[in-house]
Amino acid sequence: MTDREPDLVEIRKDLGQFEKELPSPSLDSLISFSNALLRIWQDLRHANTSDNMMAEMKQLRLTYVRRFLETVPQIPPFLEEIWFRIVVFIDMMGDELKNLFHNRPELSANYERLSQMYPEREIESQIDSFKRERGNL
Repeated sequence: MTDREPDLVEIRKDLGQFEKELPSPSLDSLISFSNALLRIWQDLRHANTSDNMMAEMKQLRLTYVRRFLETVPQIPPFLEEIWFRIVVFIDMMGDELKNLFHNRPELSANYERLSQMYPEREIESQIDSFKRERGNL
């Protein structure tokens, strides 16, 4: 494995930690979830990631984001920094997210609920700023 090849073992470990605690994930498992989303996002942006790895990572991301959004109504407010990372990485899924919402409208409502968890944050402008700085996938 090269130093830029995705570490799917670690990504799966973090996602598994998160999944074990559903539908009421702890702060630690939400951190694991956000770390997995970050690593997937970084690896998808890297040119040396093979097509098969990219497809597998996108599938993992879609599966676990769906599971996360299914549980949003049961999750109490959590650490704002972790919340922001999760919202940003979900938002950056673009067309995948639109397709998910088309097929599961209740997940769109849950995403809106999640987005409003910290209403004082100007989430849209912060997401746009993040995308401009780091690129969108």
